[in-house]
Amino acid sequence: MIHSNITNSLDILVNKIEDVKLTIKDEVERRFEEFKDIGKNGDELDLFSELSFCVLTANWRAKGGIKAQKFITKEGFAHYNEEQLISKLREVGHRFPNTRSRYIVENRWIIGSLKNLTSKRYFRKQKVFSRKYKRYRLERSQPFFKKRWNRRRRYIR
Repeated sequence: MIHSNITNSLDILVNKIEDVKLTIKDEVERRFEEFKDIGKNGDELDLFSELSFCVLTANWRAKGGIKAQKFITKEGFAHYNEEQLISKLREVGHRFPNTRSRYIVENRWIIGSLKNLTSKRYFRKQKVFSRKYKRYRLERSQPFFKKRWNRRRRYIR
């Protein structure tokens, strides 16, 4: 009797999940197409706004990130100083306004080259660069890490 109740409850739960999946599927696909469109047709400020959204939503709710993105606007992400961003993020209730505003301000160097980041060639270059940088950092680190690096070196190349 207990087994049949659990099975019925699980069946009901699975059916509810399938219903939610069907209702949300269109919204998720619409948002995905919107991101693709921004990547192809958006300007640098749109792309930087999306990058800032990603910075904001780490360890925070996506709804909060959307609210902050609408409140600050793409021009605000690109032009506000760090103090202005801190106050705006506090107004929307962000958990870490000081650090996130610092990250956004430090990422501004990338404005102007965000369109180029979508090319596969750029990502291949970055992969090679990150491997070389990792090797350089590990060579300068403590002897324990050097030994560990030498063991793993053959797998990374």
